[in-house]
Amino acid sequence: MNQNSCKIIFAVLLLVVSSGIAKAQNTNDSLVGVWQDSKIVASGWSNTFLFFKNGKFKFFYNQMDCAKREVSYSGRWKVVDDELKLTVTQKKIIKDGTLELSTGSCASDSMIVGGIEKTTNLKPSQKIVYSVSGVYTDNEDDIQRLKIYIDAMPFWKFSDDPGELLNQFE
Repeated sequence: MNQNSCKIIFAVLLLVVSSGIAKAQNTNDSLVGVWQDSKIVASGWSNTFLFFKNGKFKFFYNQMDCAKREVSYSGRWKVVDDELKLTVTQKKIIKDGTLELSTGSCASDSMIVGGIEKTTNLKPSQKIVYSVSGVYTDNEDDIQRLKIYIDAMPFWKFSDDPGELLNQFE
């Protein structure tokens, strides 16, 4: 085998291996877990996705925003190429109540007092498509976490098992 043949074989092998690595980063298994849009948990969770292995997901809005009316949404998820495809089948909102000056650990200026959480099944379901990056290790600062970008927003992984943290959200 001559030197040019060896270079061509090496280049083809490198291309095959590198494309396999890129695809592995965007599989459904790589997103299973708890992903938050902040690198640390403060007095509550920020915007957080819980992706379950069975294809279900739950998204919870920032727990420290006491003035929010939208609490969460959930449904089914899958990754296709570089897209996160969500089928939203349920939403939880806060109805009624009054907006008052916040107290305690709220990160918002106001809070809803006397509101009632209401869960609504969506018929028809709502489709959302986000761009999603590959998963990689974030080596910034002293905290090393896996990181992805969902619709150009960074999210850090806090757990491989969303079931173990679900009670902190519901």
